[in-house]
Amino acid sequence: MFYLNSKGYKTRLVQGVDITLDEIPNDSVVRFQYPNEKGPFVLKRNNKFYDPNIGEVLKYKYDHVVTHWLQFHNQH
Repeated sequence: MFYLNSKGYKTRLVQGVDITLDEIPNDSVVRFQYPNEKGPFVLKRNNKFYDPNIGEVLKYKYDHVVTHWLQFHNQH
């Protein structure tokens, strides 16, 4: 978030306990959490999720929850 802000992006951080995938806007960095409390950061763009380790993710398991997401857009 601090890096994006320093590069001229406007950001908005949202945290929650019952975040649905549909409510996450495009151009967001999303934090998923597995049952073991680990999990990836993925990018939502054009209504698709992209994991840097595996590429486009078509579906997530029921036990993968979103802990927070960071929306960003360039102010220029």
